[in-house]
Amino acid sequence: MSPLAYDLTYDLTLAGLSVGAAAALTGIGLVVTYRATGVLNFAHGAIAMLCAYLLRQSVVVWGWPTWAGAALVLFVAAPALGLALERWVFRSLATAGADPARTLVASIGVFVLLVGAAALLWGTGAREDAPTLLSSDPWGQLAVVGALGVAVWAVTRWTPFGRQLRAVVDNRPLAVLGGIDADRVAAAGWAFGAFTAGLTGVLLAPYVRLDPYGLPLLVMEVVAVAVAARMRLLSVAIGTALAIGVAQSQLTRLHPGGRAEPLLQAVGANLFVVALLVAALALPGIGGKGRCRARRPATWCPRRRAPGRSRGSCSCCRWASRAGTLGRRSRFRRWP
Repeated sequence: MSPLAYDLTYDLTLAGLSVGAAAALTGIGLVVTYRATGVLNFAHGAIAMLCAYLLRQSVVVWGWPTWAGAALVLFVAAPALGLALERWVFRSLATAGADPARTLVASIGVFVLLVGAAALLWGTGAREDAPTLLSSDPWGQLAVVGALGVAVWAVTRWTPFGRQLRAVVDNRPLAVLGGIDADRVAAAGWAFGAFTAGLTGVLLAPYVRLDPYGLPLLVMEVVAVAVAARMRLLSVAIGTALAIGVAQSQLTRLHPGGRAEPLLQAVGANLFVVALLVAALALPGIGGKGRCRARRPATWCPRRRAPGRSRGSCSCCRWASRAGTLGRRSRFRRWP
């Protein structure tokens, strides 16, 4: 490889890692929100756009220091928005056992509402003066992605809250019966998901068009990374985001000529959408398998004992056992 080709490959890889890091942040937020609430949050991109506008408002219009505006947006405004959405929109749907289609429609409605609010407050024109938190160099963004991924993994793996989260995901009604505050778990998931959305928005805004329509749609293109991870595996979501980002960047160097070139350009520009289609068609159901189904007849636990698995080892059954509902007064029959 000639030095010129090597430099081009390196530069394109760096550009792809920047795109992949932003996609990985989106994937982390979508996966955590889904694992805590069971909602595929299509309003994630709108929350990102709104936080980017709030940061610009506080820094450019009100003259605040960048660090102060970022702290207000990321640690106050974004989590507060997530908590408000959980409390006033999605909690009633969750407690009523609403069909997933209803929660999906609700998230789309929130998307439309936030986009309309931003257009009403700041207009539809693009803004070119969004504050910059990190340089365009991808290493800082990758460090943020790595830190968030490790933190989420540690919390879900090693803390009592992580065990409660897994129990709520396995079977929310049974987890509530076992003494878990499912609303608190869901609120924490929404707050963290809104935080990651805000972080994605404020990091992307200086390098893309900041307008009420472009940024939300750009963020929602990368829902493919969460679908590829089956809404559960953070490592897969992060790896998929980085791989697609680098591949999308490297495709720009190919110029086959003829009729193939427009097709290649279209695929390269929409590679995340292509990946979403492939993931939706090729992968098994979202959310993982082996979960206790709340709507199954409450006569037995579908998570049967496998070789090496002790009785009642799924999260929902462990919590039910602690509450005294699994055993002598159990609704479940014994494993065969």
